Amino acid sequence: MTTAPVLLIVFNRPEHTQKMLESLLVQRPSELYVFQDGPRVNNTYDLENCQLVRNVIEEQLQNLSYDIIVHKYYSDINRGCRDAIIHAITSVLEVHESVVIIEDDIVTSPAFLTYMNKALDHYKNNMSVHSISGYSPSPGRFEIYDTYSYDVFASPRLFGWGWGTWRDRWFAVDWSMSYYDEFIRNTAQIEAFNRGGDDMTTMLIDEKEGRSSAWDVQFVFDQFKKHAVSIVPCVSYTKNIGCDGTGTHCSIVRINDSELCQKTTLRWLDTLYFDKRIINLLYNTFTKTRRPLWQKAINYIARKLGKKAPFLIKKKVYA
Repeated sequence: MTTAPVLLIVFNRPEHTQKMLESLLVQRPSELYVFQDGPRVNNTYDLENCQLVRNVIEEQLQNLSYDIIVHKYYSDINRGCRDAIIHAITSVLEVHESVVIIEDDIVTSPAFLTYMNKALDHYKNNMSVHSISGYSPSPGRFEIYDTYSYDVFASPRLFGWGWGTWRDRWFAVDWSMSYYDEFIRNTAQIEAFNRGGDDMTTMLIDEKEGRSSAWDVQFVFDQFKKHAVSIVPCVSYTKNIGCDGTGTHCSIVRINDSELCQKTTLRWLDTLYFDKRIINLLYNTFTKTRRPLWQKAINYIARKLGKKAPFLIKKKVYA
């Protein structure tokens, strides 16, 4: 099994970085790349906290009891969220065939690196797989049904809270989204793209029109155009500790604190397909439109009376 280097993307959050490193370094990665974007112009907070992040990294690495290859790139200029991440991943994949990417607010299971390396190795020759996700939506929001036969599923949506990809996929991405104009005029294609949630096209439009500094939606759009998928674990190997208002794209939300997956022997999905029950569940997990309580109440009464519920609460991508 090939062991991919781990890329850490950090910025100005020393406490998050500390927790991320503590969970990662016990897994004994063999090679580590650290990329830190520079402080924003005339921003004293960034200047001070970027230095604190560097101090955390140096302290954690000095205390290791095993050998590790470390490459550190501390930028003096601020590229911004999108360009900094693309630059970091591109730089590593110019040297390596694959990479595992972790941002500063991601805490990982002790089994995370084993899972990621096994998955990257298992799917490396399957060009229909564009990425490996370590995160899966929290139980309570997203429950895989008991009769599903695998430990991973094919997803139209990338979960970037601890993930990996390969050089040949990354360098083939059309970051200009040249297919966008044709796509946005085609209702059927928009519906297909939204199988991962009805926010997908909204994020794509925001990115195209300059209202977003994200990078992942372009990657997923390229995946969609090539009829490819992301492989996602049924139980998450990671959790995000940064949804506390400190991040660029994460507002203050509650993340389920369920136990992270410890499994290292997995049942792989070798014949790739979208399981309609999982896709319907995924769609509804990331669908913003919700019916009001009074409609849910009427549906409940109708079902109790043996009649058909008049309101559609959950929309199905696949009937």
